[in-house]
Amino acid sequence: MAYLLVHIAWFVLYRTRLGLAIRSVGESPDASDASGVNVTSIRYGSTFVGGALAGVGGAYLSLAYTTMWIEQMSGGRGWIALSLVVFAGWNPLKALLGSYLFGGLDSLSLYLQAGGAQVSAHLLMMLPYIFTILCSVVRHQPGREGPGRGAGGARTALRKGREALIR
Repeated sequence: MAYLLVHIAWFVLYRTRLGLAIRSVGESPDASDASGVNVTSIRYGSTFVGGALAGVGGAYLSLAYTTMWIEQMSGGRGWIALSLVVFAGWNPLKALLGSYLFGGLDSLSLYLQAGGAQVSAHLLMMLPYIFTILCSVVRHQPGREGPGRGAGGARTALRKGREALIR
């Protein structure tokens, strides 16, 4: 099911008018509004779909992955997911590949613990999180904010327009 959803998400985001509207609202809400896109409905709809998918992920975690409820079950996996999105450049197909990398690190820590590695179990459990921080540092490029820089709205557009006039 997850593999299918990744491909559907990629298709919708990069091959449909709805995907173009979602990406344009994320990049520049003011420009999207000026072109006739209902920014509010796109934002609410995207938030609803994202929340529903997060709920499905949480249900899987508690029903299939661990088969019981444990306090602090997610253990920071949400931060790994956010870092994965940035690491993948907001592309669902790249995020799928990146999730194998992060999941492999999680499995590696369990494998090394079971193999009797002479390293603290706590340090091995930190391995995916350390890699998350390293990926975030390496991926960050000064001057490039990536998708979602539309939060500045009209002020950002006006500032950039003034800068262009000054030059």
